[in-house]
Amino acid sequence: MKPSDNILEQERRQKEYILNFVREHKLIQSHGNVISAEKIFVINASLRWAIESVRDGKMTGAQWKKFQRTLAQYAAGVVKIKWVRGKPKSTEVANDRRKR
Repeated sequence: MKPSDNILEQERRQKEYILNFVREHKLIQSHGNVISAEKIFVINASLRWAIESVRDGKMTGAQWKKFQRTLAQYAAGVVKIKWVRGKPKSTEVANDRRKR
């Protein structure tokens, strides 16, 4: 296998992981002929950043698991994610017990 084949395989797996996350958390919804996917951009950017951080050794397995939980909370509307100095940071949304 050539190095370029390995990179393509990593990219394919990364895309599939992101798509599975989107499907699992039902982040794409359709209402008639209108499709809503308001959290997709942040999820995609955050997961790409995290996967690259793990690959580069900048994120441990424990940090990865915590990050996955945070993204699931973002998908559920429990936390907000914003980018600060090139990294995603989460902040809690006002207390809504129905989402917890």
